[in-house]
Amino acid sequence: MLLELIPQNARTVAIVGMAKNVGKTETLNLLIEESEKMKKKIAVASIGIDGESADLMFGHKKPEIYVYEGTLVVTSTKALNLTEAKVEVIEDLGIKSPMGSVILAEVKRAGGILLSGLNKMDDIKNVMQKVLEFHVDGFYIDGAFDRRSSAAPLISDAVFLSTGAALHQNPLMVRKRTKELVELFKIPPLKSERPLLEELSRENKMAVVYDDGVEVLDYQTAINSGFEIAQNIRKEGAILLLNGALTEQLYRDILSGFRFDGLTIVVRDPTCIFLGSSSIKNIKRRVSIKTLYGINLLAVTVNPYNPASHRYYGEDFVKDIAFDLHPLPVIDVVMRRCYNVG
Repeated sequence: MLLELIPQNARTVAIVGMAKNVGKTETLNLLIEESEKMKKKIAVASIGIDGESADLMFGHKKPEIYVYEGTLVVTSTKALNLTEAKVEVIEDLGIKSPMGSVILAEVKRAGGILLSGLNKMDDIKNVMQKVLEFHVDGFYIDGAFDRRSSAAPLISDAVFLSTGAALHQNPLMVRKRTKELVELFKIPPLKSERPLLEELSRENKMAVVYDDGVEVLDYQTAINSGFEIAQNIRKEGAILLLNGALTEQLYRDILSGFRFDGLTIVVRDPTCIFLGSSSIKNIKRRVSIKTLYGINLLAVTVNPYNPASHRYYGEDFVKDIAFDLHPLPVIDVVMRRCYNVG
């Protein structure tokens, strides 16, 4: 169901939730279960804390993360005291967290497990490199509900996006917000000037690329400088490379300061774009937005049940989301039904 959607060259897969209780854990459990059936060697980790028996914010019961013998897990030492599965520690990864040291372990007896310890992007990158040294078929990362960073292409080869009834009390708003985020994730990479822009991006530099040369900008950040940067762009058809987030205010400042037509704003990847729906839909003719690296969004998983309010939206709710996102695959993680597949 989910496993068949993952390309063979995608070893690191992130699960990104649009809110709490939208089915991230169910999605992860389904991936783990399918991998066990296919005899795949996998590793799992979480940004934040996942696998607790009760929601730490709302107090209601949560599904546990269930792992099988042979699975590699990245978690913290204190989390091991709250874990049903029996594990053997392989290595202390040298990362400190509020839950103790972060360790890599192998499951020796199947059971529920609490995953915790990872928060910083650099730590996640380092752990990913270490885990892949064990030649796993898949490394599944459960991303924090309030952060999209785990979807970044420099972290994940592919992404499942989780949405559901817990996102908003109005089903129409769930559909609207889900479609908007999917559209943002699908903003395409730039095709021209890639080697140059990638090198500048690795050096965390901002620049304006013209057809006759490159001007590296003497700014640490574009925040509060967007109008000035755009005003100094000397002709149309330029490419503006940013080294951080493209926010609503920065976007408006650039639009106000740019005096020509045909500016292309480039950010590292879609997780750096924080624009409202009206800005994404009404990108002006004078300015377009591209990325250096695209997100490989495999599917959207949907939880039609909200455990906090005990509200169930039903099968039609999932079908409506599938209609909105066609042809992107949509999976009901409660009923385990697929839409837009095959």
